[in-house]
Amino acid sequence: MYCTLVFVSLGLAVLPAPLLAGRNIAWWWIVVFTLALLLFSAVCYRSALSSARGYVVALRLLNRAD
Repeated sequence: MYCTLVFVSLGLAVLPAPLLAGRNIAWWWIVVFTLALLLFSAVCYRSALSSARGYVVALRLLNRAD
């Protein structure tokens, strides 16, 4: 799930910037929006790594129990 959020948030960070540039929106709002989505993507990436590490630990414990 976190892996999917990484790609979705990256897509949302990259795609709207060119689409919103031609509108009547202040440029700094576009920058804030893009940076917030990039930060969210980084958090999701770290969460995906932590989740994978936890999964490996659980598998090792199950393997040791046999």
